[in-house]
Amino acid sequence: MAKGLITKIIVSVLTILVLVLGYKIVLAPRNGKITMTSTEIKNSFKEIGQLAVEEYNFTNVGKFSQDNMSAFGISIPFTDKSFLMTYSGVCKAGIKDISEINIEVNQSEKKVIVDLPNVEVLDTYIDVNSIEVYDQSFNPINQITVNDVKNFQANETAKAEELAIKNGLLDKAKVRMEEVVKSQVKMLLINTEQSEYEIIINWK
Repeated sequence: MAKGLITKIIVSVLTILVLVLGYKIVLAPRNGKITMTSTEIKNSFKEIGQLAVEEYNFTNVGKFSQDNMSAFGISIPFTDKSFLMTYSGVCKAGIKDISEINIEVNQSEKKVIVDLPNVEVLDTYIDVNSIEVYDQSFNPINQITVNDVKNFQANETAKAEELAIKNGLLDKAKVRMEEVVKSQVKMLLINTEQSEYEIIINWK
């Protein structure tokens, strides 16, 4: 019976120790007892890698055409080739390597300063399932080749990317990136002594 009592006492003591330890782990951050270093904040972005934050969806109609073939400087009639193509695609923008950010925690000014690399276009592609071809010429002498289609798609992709940038894709990505990074840093600072620190975003 004494042995059972001793066992109960030991279990009770261990339970109290676990509860106390749990209190320290869970409640200490809430009382602002910990701080975050610049390295810890930067490491939180390390696993992200590439970060796309904005995209531009496009739909377009493009025309491929090639003039008549020629021989000895003379154009050969009815040897031209052409087709119309409708397609849709996406242009994505963000930061290529988020680990390139620099972070400084300024304790005296109560600021977290984040230096970000510039946003850029990360990927632009045409959805192959969206492609529809119309008015395709069928010329046995000058046939449409696989390279014709590939080169045409590459040119159309480049045009779509240029249009996306012109329509403010990178500017929107910049604004969105600031929101995402600030949210991430604020989340890390919750329940720390730096929870009220101002977060400043600079672009390299």
